[in-house]
Amino acid sequence: MTTRSVAGYAISFLYTAGLVLAAGVMAPSANAEELSTCKATYVKGLARLKPKGNPDYERLELGRTVSEGDEVLTLEDTRVELTFDTGQVVRLGSVNRCLVKTARKDDSGVLKCMIRSSSGRIWLKLRRMMVGSDFSIETGTLVVGVKGTVFRADIEKDGTTKVYVYDGTVFARNAGGQEIMAGRLERVYAPPSAGMERSVFDEAVDESDEWVRWNKDRDKLRIMVVISEKHGHEPASVSVAETAIIEALLKNYLFRVIDKEQADRIRAEDRIKAALRGDNAAAAVAGLELAADVVIVGEAMAEAYQLPDMGNPYSGRAHLVARLVRTDTAQVMAAYSPRRPARIAASTGDGAMRRALAIAGERAASVFVASVTAEWKKERREGAGIEVLVYGATRDIQDRVMKGIRRLPGVSDVESQYLTGGRALLLVRYEGGSLGLADGIGGTAFVDPRVEVVGLTAYRVEVDASRR
Repeated sequence: MTTRSVAGYAISFLYTAGLVLAAGVMAPSANAEELSTCKATYVKGLARLKPKGNPDYERLELGRTVSEGDEVLTLEDTRVELTFDTGQVVRLGSVNRCLVKTARKDDSGVLKCMIRSSSGRIWLKLRRMMVGSDFSIETGTLVVGVKGTVFRADIEKDGTTKVYVYDGTVFARNAGGQEIMAGRLERVYAPPSAGMERSVFDEAVDESDEWVRWNKDRDKLRIMVVISEKHGHEPASVSVAETAIIEALLKNYLFRVIDKEQADRIRAEDRIKAALRGDNAAAAVAGLELAADVVIVGEAMAEAYQLPDMGNPYSGRAHLVARLVRTDTAQVMAAYSPRRPARIAASTGDGAMRRALAIAGERAASVFVASVTAEWKKERREGAGIEVLVYGATRDIQDRVMKGIRRLPGVSDVESQYLTGGRALLLVRYEGGSLGLADGIGGTAFVDPRVEVVGLTAYRVEVDASRR
């Protein structure tokens, strides 16, 4: 990535931000339309861009603007992310030809956009849009329209299209006029010479697909949950409250919960015990080991009492105290400590305790889901540190990248957060924003090791060291 391309992206980024801020104070003529553009916010591999009216393809670089009438082509082992100035995100897999047929918005915020993808894989994460907006994709066999959802489409060479819906609702229409509405965890199968079919798909099986996992990883907050629990005075072998929290988080598309078996491997370690005693730094370190963004850690205790002359002779009472800790800063983002315990009656003492613990876990999860997510996103955008994610990292490469970053003007500190599975996460204290940091890392002065900037958001820079 060249310094010029990053600088151009910075100008475009500021321009887009200006449009958003000005939207509430400017009043152009009613229904005035303007082009809605997008930026290449992730480019890994070989991607080409054919601007409208130009017969030739040119290299698609990170930060390049893609407008109405432009066509993006991805080659083998390539992934591209396009982020619209209205917040919609489109990701393209390998061997994909994608044309932005229409991309316009009016002064009231109504968006009209159509993308045609004739082959390959495409993933769309679309924010809720204003009434009257229309965002759709066109394949060889159908048109899929949405108002705000997350879905993917796999398009085969003969035009057969498979649409998988992860959140929200899509409306599919084929060339014969048949229409199908599909919701969460439903699939639409559209062959070129037959009617469409709708069915349910297994999300667990679906996640065996690496393309699916990669997209979800880019969309979700990764959370680890560790709740110690006592039933009466006895430690519980399985935490009911922890299970209830995990189940509630899994119902929300925004979260990816660290596998419980992975968490169990470190549950008995000293840092987990310290975290349960209130050591937030220990909680952060434990979470980072498993690549979690945040950790929910806490303690639950339940008791059961006999009730005279009742249909359910036992009353269960559960008290849960938990907190959510950022792994990059060890700061507590939210805490759950209700004044009153959860209570419920049951036919047995054990059943009463378990049901009360489940209620306590569900209540804690609802608080975290409702209030923590917005604060987390805000802090990620406005925080003092910028994350640098290094692909193809070894210990030596990580150390050399850290050394190179420390030499950049404006950098006051670089910390290693984790190194696992060939990926290193660094936290960089930098005076400017992610754009300026990407400019420095992608500049000619950064030569040891030579890395390629492949992704950029307001809070993160992604670099690839595997192509050295």
